[in-house]
Amino acid sequence: MDELESMKQELEEYRRREAERAEAEAKRAMDARVEAALDGRSFLHPRLRELVTQDFARARAEAPEKSDAEIFRELTEGQNYFACEHPPMPEPLAVGAVQHAEQGLRSMRAALGLREE
Repeated sequence: MDELESMKQELEEYRRREAERAEAEAKRAMDARVEAALDGRSFLHPRLRELVTQDFARARAEAPEKSDAEIFRELTEGQNYFACEHPPMPEPLAVGAVQHAEQGLRSMRAALGLREE
């Protein structure tokens, strides 16, 4: 009886490892598809990439007739998810550099490229 239980446990362990392997392989394949659809761009944050990848996988399953690029474009268009869509932040002013609030406001406007009011 112990041998039968041992074999059952081994079988369950094998099934668990095989399911984990298949899940990891599917994740790698989906990551590769997203990477190809990114076309050299990068997300603003790694968590954003995870969320878009999850949405991409869901949309891929719901609309298999659509291309990866088409699905990716529908998910990301106009969302400002990519680093290339955001200008770099201006360098912070040195501590003590602003002597007056108006001077600070003018400096910030100039750094951001805004017009004077």
